[in-house]
Amino acid sequence: MTDTLLQGLSTVAGEPVAAAGGATFHAVKPATGERLDPEYREIGDADLDRACRAAGEAGV
Repeated sequence: MTDTLLQGLSTVAGEPVAAAGGATFHAVKPATGERLDPEYREIGDADLDRACRAAGEAGV
């Protein structure tokens, strides 16, 4: 199994996205339910729209 380094950053199409503030959340380790650091912050509606468009263009 490969370990993944969590960085607490949101990206859209490979580019970092500034946090919009608001709610925070943590990743969770599925096998144990353990909450993992660092915390993440939600992104804004415009960045979410951009992420959906980028995914569509990539055929995801």
